[in-house]
Amino acid sequence: MNITFINGDIQISDEEKARVESRLRLSLSRFSSKIARLTVKLSLIDDTDHKKCRIELFLRPTRKVVAEDADEDLDAVIDRTAAQIARSVARKLQRERNK
Repeated sequence: MNITFINGDIQISDEEKARVESRLRLSLSRFSSKIARLTVKLSLIDDTDHKKCRIELFLRPTRKVVAEDADEDLDAVIDRTAAQIARSVARKLQRERNK
């Protein structure tokens, strides 16, 4: 699974990137053969302490799934967004199987 970080307003260390990658790999491991690439953007919401996490996931061949969330706690928003993207991918793949 190819995970790319897009520079947003929040700069994170290599250790934090590794933690985010680990969380995403854990949430999405059952779909890894179907995932072409994944992008993560962390940014700040104007005039608040809230951080936003946006994950764009591209399934083979050309399907896109997006999830985003915001919270004051960066770890919490990453966990929720990772869980949300996993649920969205599962629903999308289930719908395609039912067709």
